[in-house]
Amino acid sequence: MEKGYRARRVSELIREELSKLIIYEVKDPLVKSVIITAVKVSNDLSLAKIYFRSYDLEMDLNDVLKGLNRSKGFLRENIKKSLRLKKIPSLEFYIDDVVDEGLKIDNIIKKLHDS
Repeated sequence: MEKGYRARRVSELIREELSKLIIYEVKDPLVKSVIITAVKVSNDLSLAKIYFRSYDLEMDLNDVLKGLNRSKGFLRENIKKSLRLKKIPSLEFYIDDVVDEGLKIDNIIKKLHDS
């Protein structure tokens, strides 16, 4: 139970710190548009899966993903400085497509309802 709790706590700390870094420190305009929607850290704290969206709906999320991957070292180093954890997880970024999937389901339901 302790490991699961620690992973959830570290996930939240990383999410908060990444959000601050993106707002105040990152210079890449592609990355500046990012909203961190979730962070899931493995129980052994070796990997952080970071899910994101962009508040700029015109932005190509694959380009944003490339920008995040270019900034990965900078972000990880600054998380290390700020959080002072013994072990800083590797960062992996994923486009959060939950909203898109929800819209698809809504459209299907609407079509079924209209027929």
